[in-house]
Amino acid sequence: MSMDEQKDDCIMIVDDDVDNLNLFIDYLDKAGFRTMVSTDGASAIELADRAMPDLILLDVMMPGLDGFETCRLLKKNDNIRDIPVIFMTALSETVNKVKGFDAGGVDYITKPCDAEEVLVRIRTHLSIRKLQRQVLEKNLELRELNASKDKFFSILAHDLRTPMSVFLSFSNLLNKIDKMNKKELSEYIKNIQESASNLFSLLDNLLTWSRLQRNLIEFSPKALKIFTIVNWNIKLLETYIWQKKIIIKNLVDENLFIYGDENMIASIFRNLITNAVKYSNIGGTIEISSEKEDEMVHITVSDTGIGISKENIPNLFRIDSRVKKPGTMDEMGTGLGLVLCSDFTKKNGGLIWIESAEGEGTKAHVTLPLSK
Repeated sequence: MSMDEQKDDCIMIVDDDVDNLNLFIDYLDKAGFRTMVSTDGASAIELADRAMPDLILLDVMMPGLDGFETCRLLKKNDNIRDIPVIFMTALSETVNKVKGFDAGGVDYITKPCDAEEVLVRIRTHLSIRKLQRQVLEKNLELRELNASKDKFFSILAHDLRTPMSVFLSFSNLLNKIDKMNKKELSEYIKNIQESASNLFSLLDNLLTWSRLQRNLIEFSPKALKIFTIVNWNIKLLETYIWQKKIIIKNLVDENLFIYGDENMIASIFRNLITNAVKYSNIGGTIEISSEKEDEMVHITVSDTGIGISKENIPNLFRIDSRVKKPGTMDEMGTGLGLVLCSDFTKKNGGLIWIESAEGEGTKAHVTLPLSK
């Protein structure tokens, strides 16, 4: 472990002998460690819980709580039980070494201490702890990936069933097509078109999300005029907006440029504007506005629609708890749009959150880096 790697590591020294404390502080300061001290077991436990040192050097022979009992109490505290404890002792009998390990210590140093030996043992156990933390973090990542993978296949199995059943039913009716009147035929064609559209959206969103999780989507950030991206998406949804007679206003500052990937940013606002239209009542109003905040641009997509319950808001950006709700004209969605928005926003160094209440409309907030 290099000096640079250990400069943020903090060692707690617990000893009632002032000379020993000063000696160890001098050793560790010269080696580049930060230090804190305690002179008794009870205060050491309290200080460790508050300050969270990276390693504890613990004297065995102390008045009140001895080192063994102090270590046992440290290991009973869930917050600090994983901090490695190295005993400092003049005791060299095997029985006392075993007692120290049974109490939860990872190593021991026999007094009088050799400075080089102390540093080697400290660095060794700090390295072991760092490796343990990395393993725990990787295990957590793997669990999250497995949960996402399971949800991915669950979505495929569940959500593909409905549109595919429509296709199957329609194919069975082809034998009777000559007996259908124009109205019946038109209704079946409409159903098959809606199912095909929903199926395409679901597969497209799932594949995009999957590629993003595996870092297979190219990330090419550049300066982007946010007004133009918003305007382009409004035009793309022009027919949909007209069908619901919605008034939509692009109030974004035309002089603001963000720094991000064009395809990802366009997808974010396409999803947010589509949602605003979907959950707006006929004749509703949507406003997209912007505000410069230090090094970020804050864009808000605000609608006067049906809103979202407070219970559902925390689940909007999670693939394992998708919120699927039909629009005001019974429009169906995949429940994945906001999941993609969240991942794309994070990829571009921004934040996304929702403010809403049932019957009171919704505000979708996005912050993205300001272009220099």
